[in-house]
Parts: sequence; C-alpha cells; structure tokens
Amino acid sequence: MSDRTISDNQRLWLGTQTRIWESEGLITAEAGERIRGRYVVAQQVNLTRLVVFLGAAFVAVGLIWLVAANLQRFSPGGRFAVVVLVWLALMVGTEVLRARSGGADTVWVSALRVIAAGAFGAVVFQAANSLNAPTDRAILLGAWAGGALVLAYGVRSFPVLVVAVPLTLAWVFWQTLEAQETQFNAGLGAALAGVVGAGVAGAHARLWPIGALPWREFGAMGSLLAVFITGIPSGGRSVSFGGPVIAVLIAAVLVCGVLAIRADRATRVHALVAFGALALGLLLSRWQAQFGFLDVDSRLTGATTSAILRASVAVLGFLLLATGVAVIGVLRESPRLAFAATAALVLFVTVQAFAVFAPILSGATLFLVLGVVLLATGYAAERGRRRLQARRESLA
Repeated sequence: MSDRTISDNQRLWLGTQTRIWESEGLITAEAGERIRGRYVVAQQVNLTRLVVFLGAAFVAVGLIWLVAANLQRFSPGGRFAVVVLVWLALMVGTEVLRARSGGADTVWVSALRVIAAGAFGAVVFQAANSLNAPTDRAILLGAWAGGALVLAYGVRSFPVLVVAVPLTLAWVFWQTLEAQETQFNAGLGAALAGVVGAGVAGAHARLWPIGALPWREFGAMGSLLAVFITGIPSGGRSVSFGGPVIAVLIAAVLVCGVLAIRADRATRVHALVAFGALALGLLLSRWQAQFGFLDVDSRLTGATTSAILRASVAVLGFLLLATGVAVIGVLRESPRLAFAATAALVLFVTVQAFAVFAPILSGATLFLVLGVVLLATGYAAERGRRRLQARRESLA
C-alpha cells in the first residue's frame, strides 16, 4: 500500500491515538507502527494560509501600534471605548462567520480569532493608558497572555494558541527580569519559561495533543536561551541564591520529576532539557569569570584560565542540551526544533570562542580560530542530527 500524505495535526492525532490503543491492548505495538508507517506528513506549504495568517498578524500588530500612538483625537475614555468596540466586533464577527461556515474553523475564522487575540492586547494596554498607569509592566503582558489563552482553549484554536504561548512565556521571562534587571534574572526567567513549556506540553498528551506543539517548541527554545544568556562572561560578581531561587528550583524539580515518571520518552527528554538548562544556568551564574565579554586588556593569567575552563563547561553543557532538543525534534518529527538546536549550538560556541580568544588573539589569527571553531561545530552538529534521524528511521 502506498504512503498517504496527511497534515502535521493529523499525524499528531494518529500517533497519540495509536499509542493509547497500544496501552489499552486494542492493538499490538507492531500493528501501531504499521499504521503510523502508512502515512507521511505532506511537506508542501499552503501559500494561501501563510498569506492569510501573516496578514492577520500584521493587523494585530497594527492595532497595538495604534494604541501606542494614543489616538490623539479621542479622550482616554474614548480611546478605550473604540478599542473595546473593535475587539467585540471581531469576537462577534468570528462567531457569525463560523456559523455561516457550518460550524467549521476555516482559515478565515482562525485568522479573525488571531486578530481578536491581538485586539485584546490593545484593550489591555489602552486600559492602562487611560488610567495613566505605566504601560511597560510585565503584568500587562500577563493579562494579554491570559486572555489569549482563554480564547485559545475556549474554542480550541491552534492558531490562537501559537500566539498565546510565546506571550505567556515572554511574560514569565519579563516578570522575572522585572524583579531585578540583571543577567542572572534574565537567564532565570528564560529557564523558568523552559520549565513551564515542558510542564504544560506534558499535560497535553491525552487532552489536546496538537496543543502541546507550541509549548514544547517555544519552551525548548527558552531553555537554550537561558544557558546562552548565563553563559556569556559578564565580569560581574557571582550571585548568591536566596529563598525565592531555592523555591523555584524545588518547584522545577517536582515538575520535571513528575514528567519523567508519568510521561513518554520524548517528554522525559524535554523534562531533562528544561531542568538541565535551569541547573546549568545557576552554575554559570555562580561561576563568573573575572573579565567581561570585550575586556581586551586581559592576558593569559589565572583569570583567563578560569574563563577558558568556564567556557569549556558552558559549551559542553550547551552541547548536551542542544542534543536533547534535537532528540525531541527527531522523536516528535519537528524539523524546527532540530534546526533551532543546531543553529543555537553553532552560535553559542562561536560567542564563547570569541569571548575567550578575543583578549588573547587579534586580527587574522582571531578570525582563523573562530572560523575553524565555527566549521567544526557546524559539521559535528549536522553529523549528529543525521545520525539521530537515521537511528529513528531504523527503529521505525
């Protein structure tokens, strides 16, 4: 029987259902593999959907921008009323269009919902502006993210969820950074976003499998970003961990532990990546080198030796994390994660090499060393990705 092409959403649904049937004893594992093997994901991009959703994204951004411009023709209350009316019109219009489409979530229905999610952000920020409250607070982004999540899960709209998830994780990052604008808090916020992404993605296994996709992918990228931030030598003092950090660490251990015990293999790997990024970020924050990123006055001293050792540990840890993200991408058949892991690894190694060798080398020698490091890292990352893909295909 020839392979049939299905969408990525259909593949996720089929994979989840067949594994549930296997666990219930309805089919054997071999039969499940044969069923899944009959279908392949269609690789072509639907240009119409792409254009429509890009247009929806631009309209949503335009609404936020319009609020930022303050609509000077109206009073603060008038501006708020206009934005609320636009948002309500979008919500009602979406349901009317859906009813006329026979209850189906067409591309136009989904696009209007995306615009409505953006319009809710305009409502939140305009409300703060009308009350003369600061509009650069994380709580406003959190309110916007909360509204988008309610809409996404209330109507089970995957396109809206793709908007809501990065807003939510960005709020986690910003809220942590807002407490104290330091490199440590930035790394901690990104690591927490990674843990949240892993935890929520794991909870979607049976409830809404396709809903796990944005949580998994954006969460994994947050974990990589956390180590990238904390891995850059700042030349500052090492940080001390107080009660809040310890409490966060305990909560992360509990979340990742539950996922490791109750979830499937890919989710276990994601839990290890999320916790590993948090632990490595804390380690690198404690272990700060004695010179900054561009301190060209440093030479081969004890400080430089310490920086080389720290960079080596950071690169090795990041390599393990990137490998974990690539494994998740292979197991979940997500080329985006595999590409993100490869690109992040190459960029991270290059930045670390520059930070270490810039104070020692100069001119052509520096570029030669960085070029060799970049080529070697790219070769190793691509070779590893191909081996993971080949191994998965052989097991299938």
